[in-house]
Amino acid sequence: MFGVLGAYLSYYHNDTWILHKTKLLFLGIVVMIVNKAMWYLQGYLGLTFDNIYYCVYSFTLDSIGPLLLLPFLSTYKKAGGIICKVITIISLISYSMYLINYSLVQRFFIPLILNTIHLPNSGIVYEMFTYMIFWTVTIVGSIIIYKYYEAPFTKLRDVPLSIIKIPGKTHQSVGKGD
Repeated sequence: MFGVLGAYLSYYHNDTWILHKTKLLFLGIVVMIVNKAMWYLQGYLGLTFDNIYYCVYSFTLDSIGPLLLLPFLSTYKKAGGIICKVITIISLISYSMYLINYSLVQRFFIPLILNTIHLPNSGIVYEMFTYMIFWTVTIVGSIIIYKYYEAPFTKLRDVPLSIIKIPGKTHQSVGKGD
């Protein structure tokens, strides 16, 4: 919902979107920090996570915070260096990361690897190892999906339909309503 709102504002009210980009950047950072602080405060106070803040407001603020960063980030043009390359790669594979994150990585690969390598089920070493497995499998798997599935289909999108060979169809009949 907030992504659509951001796209609308960026497209139809771009001057205002850009004019307030620095203020919105700082406001977005504050919103994200306050929201994260509220999570820690709830845990510190021993509150259960079934209150109205957790069930309603935290998820809304999780979306509004990054939305407020977008006007600044959409105009950020400095390029070069390793950080820029990493951000570019992550942006290319982000949809694949979304697709495999929970179902394949968290529910299948991490338990499979942890059951293969016998570590104690608690402690800092276990948590760090699990975190490294999560990012490694997510990034490598996403790169594979992007390279062998997303990129070929994206290239296919730009090919005129008339030059695609479809079995059983002649070149002249392809794309003419058949």
